Amino acid sequence: MRLLVQVVLLSILLAHQTKGQSGKPQRPTGVDESYKIPCDCDALTSVERKYIPSEKEAGVIVANFLKIVRQHSSLKYSNTIIVKAAGCGAPEARNCPTTLPNNRTIDIPLILYNNVFLEGINKKMDSITRIDKHILAHEIGHHVFGHLKNTENEAVFSELQGTDAVNSERIARRFKVSNRHAEEIQADFFGLWLLSLTEKSLDFEAFIAEFNLDYIRKYIEVDARFSASHPLFKDRIKAMRRFWDQLQIRQLQRKGISQGYFSNSASTAYIELHPDRTFWDLGLVAGLTVVAKPMFTAGGQPVDAFLYSVPDAYNLYTGLNVSRYRWNNPWRYEGEIAYSKQTFGTTIGQGNDKRLVETLELRYLTVFPKISWNSVGVKNTNFASNRFGFFVSAGPIMRMPLGLDYQNRAVTVAPTSMPTLRLSINPRISLGVELLQKTFLPRGYKVALTYEWSSIKLTTDPRPETGSHNFDLTLQYNFARW
Repeated sequence: MRLLVQVVLLSILLAHQTKGQSGKPQRPTGVDESYKIPCDCDALTSVERKYIPSEKEAGVIVANFLKIVRQHSSLKYSNTIIVKAAGCGAPEARNCPTTLPNNRTIDIPLILYNNVFLEGINKKMDSITRIDKHILAHEIGHHVFGHLKNTENEAVFSELQGTDAVNSERIARRFKVSNRHAEEIQADFFGLWLLSLTEKSLDFEAFIAEFNLDYIRKYIEVDARFSASHPLFKDRIKAMRRFWDQLQIRQLQRKGISQGYFSNSASTAYIELHPDRTFWDLGLVAGLTVVAKPMFTAGGQPVDAFLYSVPDAYNLYTGLNVSRYRWNNPWRYEGEIAYSKQTFGTTIGQGNDKRLVETLELRYLTVFPKISWNSVGVKNTNFASNRFGFFVSAGPIMRMPLGLDYQNRAVTVAPTSMPTLRLSINPRISLGVELLQKTFLPRGYKVALTYEWSSIKLTTDPRPETGSHNFDLTLQYNFARW
């Protein structure tokens, strides 16, 4: 505990150098080489105080931000965050493992600042600007949202990632690192939200105008490692502008904000910034026939048998659905594979004397490739993560036989006369509504009415010709997305 007290007593420090008294501040071209505090957790024990003129002011800002987080959201973050100046190319958030005297290990939240970076991106010469506060809140967001839990893999990822977005994404999946660009956007949104609560009359466009865009383009976005882990600043501005418009409505409604609100908004923004990215959804699908009109014929004449009645028999199927799509394109390619069962029966008599004398149960493995059109793909102006739309899909359904059971309670049927089931291919079309989350989360729901002209291929003597107009109610729930 003594060591923990010593760490906390280092105080909450904000790296900020006193700016020039007249004229525009000199724009730096990189990190000051004389600045010796390491850009890692060793900064916790450093006694160097360069670039830190006001510990009290820094403490007030951090304490106020964390108080606002607890008051205006469901994010119950209670840790103390230490801010230290360090020789980093840009501000960084870190979790620093520390062993206490009782051998228990805890993580000390740390934010590393570099005043050279701050001086460069600011046009203003105030001691602490709105940009400084937003960057501080951004780094706090990384701690609050738990972006730093996978520290070991993050370090390996940082060494291996390249400038190519696809390559970086592949490496991130390999090391189980979440989408870094989306996390940066999420932290941007969090910082903008905090800033809006402390700056009641915040003008978003005026705030953005305070950034030195020339410096950002010339000295920051040319850095390969920074570009690999951060979106382009123009894209971040675009995303924040959309979020700002949404935030004004949210705050007018006086609704509390949760972590899901920020993560959903950030992943929505990321997807909109990468409209050509392909997504795959995997879901459970199930259906039940609600209306059917079968017709069994032999030699061109109707057969007074297997008269389908929904109360007495049913058709059902259950399986998996996979879909491939892009959010900015209404067309989707999908496929279902399912277990399907059709039951037909013949009854005689009426009322209490009604008896089931003949049953035919058919079992299939069904494959249903289809193409779908979804109105969600054309609603590009809606920034909300939950998307509701109509869809229509069509394709051939292939029914591969797994077996059948036939029973006749009126006459005895010789085993050699038992029918056999053959492959059938039928047209199928679905029309329904869909609720999707435009996020990295897989949740999505579909409800559809599906029509199928079902032809049943039986091998018997004489060979019957069978078909049925089936209307199914189908439900789908997506549980995986990649």
